[in-house]
Amino acid sequence: MEKIQLPVTSRDTSARPAVLRREKQIPAVVYGHGFDNLHLRMDYQTFRRAFEQATYSTIIYLNIEGQKDAVPVLVHDVQYHPVSEEITHVDFYKFRMDEKVTTHIALEFTGTSEAVKQGGILNSAKTELEISCLPTDLVHHIEVDITSLAEIGDSLHVSDIKVPEGIEVLDNPEDTVVSVIEPRVAEEPETTEDGEAEATEEGGADASEEESGEDAN
Repeated sequence: MEKIQLPVTSRDTSARPAVLRREKQIPAVVYGHGFDNLHLRMDYQTFRRAFEQATYSTIIYLNIEGQKDAVPVLVHDVQYHPVSEEITHVDFYKFRMDEKVTTHIALEFTGTSEAVKQGGILNSAKTELEISCLPTDLVHHIEVDITSLAEIGDSLHVSDIKVPEGIEVLDNPEDTVVSVIEPRVAEEPETTEDGEAEATEEGGADASEEESGEDAN
C-alpha cells in the first residue's frame, strides 16, 4: 500500500471551529507521549479521502506547511455532527516507532461458505478487532476465511482468526466474529376458522337482507 500523505496547516487556537467548517476545513489536534500538542486545520475532502484509505490502522504522514519532515500519525478519533454526520474534528496520535500502539483493525471476509450457498445468512458480529502492536507491524485489514462455515449454525470466534505475526488481539477469544443463521421467513397473517365462518355468516345475512328488500318491492 502506498504511503498516505496528508497536507495540513498549523491552526491558531483562537480561530473558531465553526468558521473553519464553513470554509470546508476540519480542525484537528496531534498528541502523543513526550510530544507537544499540535493544532492543525486541513481540507475536508482531502482528509475524507485519506481516511477512507487509512481508517484507524494505517500510518498517515502529515505534511505540515512550512515544516520539512512529515509527522507519522494514526487517526485516534473522528467526531461527527449529530444531524448532518459531517466530520467536525479529528484527533491524531503521534506514536514512537519502538512503542506499541493500541488501535482497531478492520476485518475482511474472504472465501465462500457452503451454508450461505444453501440459503443461510452470513451474520457478522464483529467488523474489526482491537489489537496491540508496534507501528511497523500494522496492517490495513485482517482477512477472515469463511470457507469452514459449512452448515447453518456454524460460527467463527476471535480465537479462530489468524493474525499476522507481531499483532496481539485484545478482544475476548470466545467472542463470536461471524456465523451463519437461518433465513428469516415472513409470517403470513393467521386466518381462523371462526373468522371465516363469521365472514360467511355476515355475507349470508347481507344476502338475506337484499333478498328481503327485493321481495318487499
